[in-house]
Amino acid sequence: MKFSKSLLCSLLLLSTCLLSSTLGADQQCSDDYQCGNFPQAACAGKLNLIPGIGLNEQTGKVLIAGKYNSTHQGPFGYPYILSVPIGGGSIQKEYPIKVEIPAGSGYTSVDELFAYLPVKNLMYLRLNKGGSPVIGVYDSNTANFSQVWNIFNTPLEIAFNEQKNQIIYSAYGIYRLNYIPTSKPDYQDTQQVYYQSQLPNGLSNQGEDLYMSTYSGNFYKGLTTCNACPETDLKLLFSDPEGKSITGFTTSPTHMYYSSPNGIFEVPLAGNISMKRALVSDNVVAMVISSNGFIYYTTAAGEVKSVSLAGNHPQVVTLYTSSVGGTCQCAVGFTGDKCQTCQGTILWNDGYPYCYPLVDNKPSTCFYSYQCGEQPYNVCAGSCICASNFTGPDCKTCAGTVEWSNGNAICKL
Repeated sequence: MKFSKSLLCSLLLLSTCLLSSTLGADQQCSDDYQCGNFPQAACAGKLNLIPGIGLNEQTGKVLIAGKYNSTHQGPFGYPYILSVPIGGGSIQKEYPIKVEIPAGSGYTSVDELFAYLPVKNLMYLRLNKGGSPVIGVYDSNTANFSQVWNIFNTPLEIAFNEQKNQIIYSAYGIYRLNYIPTSKPDYQDTQQVYYQSQLPNGLSNQGEDLYMSTYSGNFYKGLTTCNACPETDLKLLFSDPEGKSITGFTTSPTHMYYSSPNGIFEVPLAGNISMKRALVSDNVVAMVISSNGFIYYTTAAGEVKSVSLAGNHPQVVTLYTSSVGGTCQCAVGFTGDKCQTCQGTILWNDGYPYCYPLVDNKPSTCFYSYQCGEQPYNVCAGSCICASNFTGPDCKTCAGTVEWSNGNAICKL
């Protein structure tokens, strides 16, 4: 059967239209425009890994965080907690992290998967909130972030111990809390000081022994039996320039392990630097150790790998490598097969739409004050609030007197 050239073109155009009308979230794609409704939907291709890594040995999963690129305009949609099987296999989305605010005074981005506690199933994230780093617990069921620490650019290292339900941490000293905090801790009631003034960039403990690395490249041993001891009581084990740029630090009952842009290194706990062993030479971003002799790590190239600790020749296995092709993904807050449904209001930033639910006829998340209602009574601080001392659904109620200065309303009580 023969077809005219015009008929063939019409059939080709029809098939293209049908394809674009059916493609939606979770459909395979290689280009944003295959997803049918760009920019409400885009092709989530190469994964931008966020620093940090977690491990759940019971489920056999390595946990990472990241945000996918669209094919045309860079990072798109929510960042996600994702998982890769410890033996390798397909990457899976575990859940979205719904805390980011892309613009305005409430700007918030996910900086790091700070720690994952598998027994308690607690996910600690570090956020950049308006330029200030904060660490807290993210609840995927409620999409709620509970701030625990505001570190004010003070390096914070924490050794979590789920079995003892305690943490050992550093903040211009080495301290212990006798519980694992999920909200701002009460230091006065529970804090014990081990060492004063010390500022490590890596911290771990084995029994009563403390091990730490420092920004000077020195590695030390201390004791949990020490009470407010001076830092000079710490025992210097060895020095290694790799310690100045550490990206991870952990211990086993026999060895300490530390990573840097130059690889992962192993030294006996006794500190015999002549027995130092390089396990890998990758540019390592984060690592975590298992109970059965493996280290899982991420690289600056966006890979997830494992390395065995046994034997003279460590075996490295690549578990995941980010690829360009991907699946169609909805923009923030959008739902439906073609990502066209927004149950709320749409805000725009850098060419991307964001859908947020309405609370009292105002967006639950805002970028700028004009999005919240009449000015100057409504203010945006990541969410819509009333200007100081004003109340009411429209923020115009003042229990005192209203005075004006340079176009700003001031409620004086």
